[in-house]
This record gives sequence, C-alpha cells and structure tokens, in this order.
Amino acid sequence: MEFGILVDRVVERADLKEAIRTLIEQKRHGAELDRGPRIALISDFLDEQMQRLSEGRFNLAPAKGPVEPLNELFRRALDETWE
Repeated sequence: MEFGILVDRVVERADLKEAIRTLIEQKRHGAELDRGPRIALISDFLDEQMQRLSEGRFNLAPAKGPVEPLNELFRRALDETWE
C-alpha cells in the first residue's frame, strides 16, 4: 500500500496529515535525507500510538452483525463446487 493512502486512511487530523505530506515531499525532493529536527505533530502522534499499542488498545471496530449466515453460504458454495 502506498504510504500516502495509508496516511489518508489512518490519520484523522488535517494538521497532522499536512505535516506528514510536507515531510514526504521534502524527502522526495532530496531534502532531509538524514535526521532532521523533531517535528512535534508527527513525533507526538507516534508517541501516542506507541503508548496506545503497548497498552493493548487497538481500536478495533466491533463485528457487524452475525457471521454465521455467511459461513453457511460459504459451506453451501463449497459443497456445490466439490460435488
């Protein structure tokens, strides 16, 4: 997956997205190829995410509806295919 698409799907804050896009553009143009100054928005976001993940908070969406009807449909499709 392209990094820009990942950022669009994961990052909700517009100011953070813009900071990340700016950094990506700088790297594409050869600027800041090594370490640069700390970018507070990005660093703070990464720190928050590392903390959240280390605590086991994954923000998983709850399952949507029962899956058993889909399982049954899948089993019937397999039965039909392999008969």
